[in-house]
Amino acid sequence: MESAFGSSSIARAPAARATRLFYRRIGWLFLIGAAHGWLLWCFDILRFYALWALLLPLFVRMGLRRLLGIALFTIVVAPALISGLRRWLGASDDSEAAFNALALTNFSRGNYSEVLAANWKYDWFLTLSISQIGYQLGIAGRLLLGLYAARALDLGNLERHRAMLVRCLVAGAIVGIAGNAVVAGHLLAGGEGFWLPVARKLLVESGYLGFTLAYAAGARVVVHERAVDSRGARARPARPDGS
Repeated sequence: MESAFGSSSIARAPAARATRLFYRRIGWLFLIGAAHGWLLWCFDILRFYALWALLLPLFVRMGLRRLLGIALFTIVVAPALISGLRRWLGASDDSEAAFNALALTNFSRGNYSEVLAANWKYDWFLTLSISQIGYQLGIAGRLLLGLYAARALDLGNLERHRAMLVRCLVAGAIVGIAGNAVVAGHLLAGGEGFWLPVARKLLVESGYLGFTLAYAAGARVVVHERAVDSRGARARPARPDGS
C-alpha cells in the first residue's frame, strides 16, 4: 500500500520525473492486467487499478483529512449505498447465477476458444452490472488510501510508525474476521428494502478493508524486523574463535 503502484512516486519525487515514472508504471500495469483479463480471467483487477490511477494526480495536493475521508467513503460507504440501491430497485441475481454456470462449465471442460468466449461474455456482464459501480469505487478508494499513506507517513522510517503498524495489524485483523464472518455465514443475506443490504455491505466492505490494512501493516512490520535483525548481525563483533 506504500506506493499503490506509483502514488508514492508522485507524492515524493520531483514533479516532472515523478509524472513520467508514474504514467510509465501504470501503463505497464494496464497492459499486464488487460492481457490477463481479456485472454485468461475477466476478474483481473490490475487494469482497473491502472485506469483509476490516472486520476491520482488530481488528489496529490488535497488536504490529508479530506483525502482520507474520500478514500474511506469510496471504499466502504459508497459500495454499501449502491448495494442498497440495487436491492431496492429489485435487481435480480438470476443473471449472475446463469453466467456463473456458463463460466464454470467452459472453464472446467471447454477448449480455449470456449473459455475465451465465456470470459468475454462474463466480462461484459460485469461491466454493465449495477454492482460494478461499487466495485470500481472501492478500487479508486484503495488507491486514494495508498496515496494518503504515502503523503502522511514517513515510509522510509518504519521504526517511527512501528507501534501504529502493530495496532493497525491487530485492529484490521479483528475487523476483517468479523466482516468476513458475515460473508462466510451468509448473515443478513437476502435482506429486502434499502437499509438492511446497506448494513450488510458496510460490514462486508469494512472486513475487506480490515484485512487489507492488516496485511499491509503486517508485511511492513516483518520487513522492518528483518532489516533490524540484518543490521544487528552485521554490527555484532566476531568472537575470537571465529563464531
